[in-house]
Amino acid sequence: MSIIDINQLSPIQLITQYVVETLGSGHCLSRDDAARVESWVKMAPSSDELMVLLEELLPQKVEKARQGGRKVTSLALVHKTVQKRLLERSRLAGGLTHDGSGN
Repeated sequence: MSIIDINQLSPIQLITQYVVETLGSGHCLSRDDAARVESWVKMAPSSDELMVLLEELLPQKVEKARQGGRKVTSLALVHKTVQKRLLERSRLAGGLTHDGSGN
């Protein structure tokens, strides 16, 4: 449970807070993971849609790893999947082209 007022967080801070709590990895992310979150926020139509997508993917990956005796300490395992799903959602909404540029 978070002691942070989520109504006062930017989209990047909100997603980061969710990821940190889900991973159970401490109080911050690595630079690589912070860059991944930033790229997801930029790609996502909204932080709400990104949160829904992460809720579909991340807890399952973390639980599967824990059942296998491992701890998830990085977003590297879900990064490509998140990017792919965000691109798919954007295409369905008529947002981005196949290269993600919007051109």
